Amino acid sequence: MSVRVAFIRGINVGGRHKVPMAALRADLEAVGFGDVRTYIQSGNVVYRTRDQGTPADDAAAIAKTIRRAHGFAPAVMAFEAADVAAHLDASPYRDADPSQAFLVFVDGDPAELGDPTPYATDGEQWQVGPGVVHLYTPNGLGRSKLGGRYAGASKVATTTRNLGTIAAVLALADGL
Repeated sequence: MSVRVAFIRGINVGGRHKVPMAALRADLEAVGFGDVRTYIQSGNVVYRTRDQGTPADDAAAIAKTIRRAHGFAPAVMAFEAADVAAHLDASPYRDADPSQAFLVFVDGDPAELGDPTPYATDGEQWQVGPGVVHLYTPNGLGRSKLGGRYAGASKVATTTRNLGTIAAVLALADGL
């Protein structure tokens, strides 16, 4: 059994798609995931795999479990914990304020997101890597057109976490 991380997009945001974390942990353990841990209320899950399936298989199973238990199927991306750690280690913004530096996980080729240059404001930076965009928004993600571009202006599914959240999730993974 390996340790994996799942990022669930769009739960517990603005009063919509509410999923209590205790219920999510119980639901996922009931379908065979082991040692399920969550970090904050925004869909960060660490777990031991339930079988020999791929992270994509896990993501589909997690979405199906949430749909069955809570009535909607959010976008879910799952990864080997070691792969998430490698993306964090590769971030050119690791020394920045972790609340202003992000990993944008991309379900597909990040090049499909298009050229972000027209959306960047003064001081914003990005670097595209395999399956991820490293993003720095010194004025905050919520005020960033560039962040908004990556958050949903494309047909390519993405989910974004700041480096502080990534580090905390990986600390949970290290404890399994």
